[in-house]
Amino acid sequence: MTREEFINEVLRYSGRLYSVAFRILRSNEDAEDAVQETLLRLWNKRNDISHYESIEALCVTVIRNLALDRLRQRKREGGSMNHELNETGQIPSPHEVLQAHETIARISEAINRLPDAMSEAIRKRDVEGESYEEIAVATGQNINSVRVAVSRARKILQEQFRYERPGLQKAGSAVAKVL
Repeated sequence: MTREEFINEVLRYSGRLYSVAFRILRSNEDAEDAVQETLLRLWNKRNDISHYESIEALCVTVIRNLALDRLRQRKREGGSMNHELNETGQIPSPHEVLQAHETIARISEAINRLPDAMSEAIRKRDVEGESYEEIAVATGQNINSVRVAVSRARKILQEQFRYERPGLQKAGSAVAKVL
């Protein structure tokens, strides 16, 4: 694969790669580093890329694995898993961090209890950031079925969390923010 082919066939996914990395790492700098390392790895494998059916799927797989590895490494090293500030613009207290982790676990459990089609659709849409079109292709469903599955899953989650915590009024946005 020539330099021009690499630019045309791989670099066009750099925005998508950044989105995937940022959703996992929650840090601009870490996401940018992960994209750069992913592109370097793909450049080193450029002669093998043509053997893959979907270059985009390869790119997303590489960045996702790399970001998850970095997240695990950060956790092992005792680094902060949350670079975000709380609602008041301060570093979250240990209690707030614990609450966030408990909320993540509860939402994840609630998603796991959904029917398979809904669970897969909402994970791909709100957690992995895939478009409805990408989900439809990956699941073999038509796009309207995917939209309905995501909408119904959000409504179910909203009902489950409606009275428990005021901050989770909109389960769909909570899934995207928390997970």
